[in-house]
Parts: sequence; structure tokens; C-alpha cells
Amino acid sequence: MALNIMTASELVATHLNGTLASKLSIEDDPSIWSIAVLIPVSLYICADPNIGLAPVLLTRILVILAMNFVQKEAVNCFPPWFLLGYQMALQVVMIGAYNFRNIKCDKWSDLGWWLLYMTPVWIAQLITSLFAFKAASVSTIQIIRSILPLMAFAMEKTLYGNPSTVSVSLMASMVMVIAGTTLYGYTSASVTAAALMWIFINSVFTVMATVFRAKFMKNKDFTVSMPLCMTSVSTTAIPIICIAAALTGEAQTWGSVLADTSPTAWFWASMSALVAGCFSFLQFRSQKILSGTSDLMFQNCVKVFIIIMGIMAFGDSFTAESVVGSIVALCGCAWYGYCRIGKEIKEEKTEQPDLKEPLIAVEQKTER
Repeated sequence: MALNIMTASELVATHLNGTLASKLSIEDDPSIWSIAVLIPVSLYICADPNIGLAPVLLTRILVILAMNFVQKEAVNCFPPWFLLGYQMALQVVMIGAYNFRNIKCDKWSDLGWWLLYMTPVWIAQLITSLFAFKAASVSTIQIIRSILPLMAFAMEKTLYGNPSTVSVSLMASMVMVIAGTTLYGYTSASVTAAALMWIFINSVFTVMATVFRAKFMKNKDFTVSMPLCMTSVSTTAIPIICIAAALTGEAQTWGSVLADTSPTAWFWASMSALVAGCFSFLQFRSQKILSGTSDLMFQNCVKVFIIIMGIMAFGDSFTAESVVGSIVALCGCAWYGYCRIGKEIKEEKTEQPDLKEPLIAVEQKTER
């Protein structure tokens, strides 16, 4: 018994010949421009600190779904280093344009340490993410990445001794995640050795980036504003990306990419950059309301919607066994988050915002 059982080669053929995503064209389907609506909506929400939790999280769900969709389309149209450099350049322009009032730094040494730690890890995280999207289905990436909280737990426990105690429930939830992920990986045709390798490597760098970023953000003496953190890393990354492309020989193909790529492909690449920038805005905006663990729980819930989108848009396939594995992994991940929330909610005061001013400055009009 199977649900849409396919081999790996059939998955590729189906993507090229019949899935919803493969049929979209900017010339024939002007409705795909609706994705762009998320950009001004996200920026508006981030500009107004009085907007409540529900609109923020709803918009974030839509942005996460759109980000996974356009990213999958973009990686099928562009070489990875070119796409990453293009995305970084657009994000620098967008973040700089909407946050220039908040680009601040009191101590340049803080900026130097930030770039030293974050730039290489940030580049590694993003480029391995693109390779993972090339090698695996959207659903596979989400399910295998269920191990992320466990990897973060291992790093935080080793480096910082957090959490101080480990309950039986927490251990059981981690075993459940590992068992479900293993079952899915063993029974799913879309989990190739290359896909598993890129997802795992990307997970390692994602955890490293998260831990390093948290270290800086929780330091009360850190003087670099959030917009400057985002733009400085992206700006520093661009020349390194160009060097990497030259060393790998990819840069030799950039001329044909610029000349031969279709308008629809450029649309996907542009949207992948801008929507990812909006995702960063909304992530920091959510941190003003949610604790870190609550935010993790939210991301786990969104995975279900992403998997549904992968099935409908890209024809992601599941056997009966892989369905069971994915459910076990996601439930274990949710259980893990619940166990952590019970402890952290006593230690964290989420009423205190992480950002002292809106990500995007809004001029208030006064009545005369």
C-alpha cells in the first residue's frame, strides 16, 4: 500500500512534466505576482509595533510557505553560487532601504567580531540549503530537519550546560524524533545519499548559526543594530561568494545565465531573495512576542503546511511507511518543544522585547 509511490527518477520526470509548480509562467499566469503582495504586508507589520500576535504569525506562515515554494523553483533555474550572490545583493538593498534609520553601531569591534563569527557560518548555511533544495524534495527537507532541535540541544548542553536537567519525557521525545526520521529516510524514495548529506550538513551549520547569533543577541553590551547585522553579513558574503564561484568554475557559466534565463526564472530568484528578507524581518518581529522555544514550536507546526504544499505543488510522494515515519518525527519534535516550553517559560520573560525600536522606523503624525 502506498500513497503516490514513485522512484527518484520518476519524481524528477513528474516535476518536469506535470506538477503544478512546473506549469507556472509569468507570461501566462499573472496570478503568481500575488506572491509579491507578501512583501509590503510583511514590511508594514514589522513597522507597526502595535500589531498583535495573530496577524504576525499568519503573515509569517504565508511567507514561510512562499519562501519554500520560490526557493525550490529558483534552485532549479540557477547555479547555486550565482543564486546565493543575487539573493544577498537584493536583500542588502531591501534591508538598507527600509531600515537605514536603524543602521547603527557604537563599537566597531562588535561589528568585527560579528562578521568574523557569522559570515563563514552564514554562507555555509545558505549554500548548503540551496544544494539541499536541489537534491531533495521540499517535504524531505522538512522532515529530516526535524533533528534540528536535537542538534541544538546537544550543542547548548555541551557548551552552556543548558538545560541543567534532562527529564525522561525530553529524552523520550528525542528518541521519537530519531526513530521517525530514520523510518522516513529508510522508506522514502526521495531520500538519496546526496540529499541526506546536504540536509545533514545544512542542519549542522543552521544550528551553529543559531547558537552564534543567540550569543551575540543576548549580550547586553553588543552595540550593533539588527539591520546592520543583517546587511553587513550579506555585504561581506558577496565577494566571498564570487571567489567561491570562480574557484569551482561556476563563474564561467554566469554569462549564459544572464543571457538565456527566462523572465519566470528571474521572478522566482527575485522573490526568493525578497521573501527571505521578509522572513528575517518577521522572525525578529515574532521574537518580540514569543520565547525562543515557543518560536520553535511554531516552526514545527508550519512544517505540516509546507509538506502539504510540497505534495500539491511539486508532487512529493510518500509510501505508507514514510507517512508513519514523518508523523512520528513531527509529533516527537512537537513533544520536545512542549517539554522545553514547560521549563523555559518559567525562566524567560517574553514581555520584554528583543528590539528596542521597530525594525522599520515609522514617522508618527501629530495633530496640530
